[in-house]
Amino acid sequence: MKISKLFLFSLILTLFISSTKMFAQDEEGLSFQQNLGLGFSLRGTPLVAGDLLLGGHVFFTVTPNIHIGSQVGFVYDGGTNILAAATYLVFAPYMKYYFDRIKSLTPFAMVLFNVSSVPERRFNQITGKEEVKTATNTSLQIQLGGQWFLPKSKNLAIFGGMQFFQYNIDPSRIVIGLGNPFLGVEWILD
Repeated sequence: MKISKLFLFSLILTLFISSTKMFAQDEEGLSFQQNLGLGFSLRGTPLVAGDLLLGGHVFFTVTPNIHIGSQVGFVYDGGTNILAAATYLVFAPYMKYYFDRIKSLTPFAMVLFNVSSVPERRFNQITGKEEVKTATNTSLQIQLGGQWFLPKSKNLAIFGGMQFFQYNIDPSRIVIGLGNPFLGVEWILD
């Protein structure tokens, strides 16, 4: 599976690069510096039934507890016919707030404004055939999770969580509950 190999390669590359002594903040978060960061995440999604989306993000540490950034995701499925093929694009600016650390885990809440381009299957009454049209969806999402900085490399973190709330602006819809799990890696640059 190409996504799994790409994710594994990204993880290994991130671990290798982060072996240097660059710290964005110490164990207690006392020596804070404003820095840029990069990350990769893998997420389950209802957009592609049974598939996972791999995306990257760039962020800026505004304060020790607040990061702002944007996620970018892309999936291309070159199926054998028009109904099996699909392209998904995702752009999601976000703000992440970190709560007080619980032992080595730092819980967080993240608010995203998600803009995604997804294929929709529709029946064309004129031709009498099913067609695939691209639609743009916009939503406001709240995600809850936890982040763990690796012990001897405090600029490298593993995070995970679930989506808790989603308000689709277009088309209008509200989704509440634990769903769309995600797992990722972040590296804070010096």
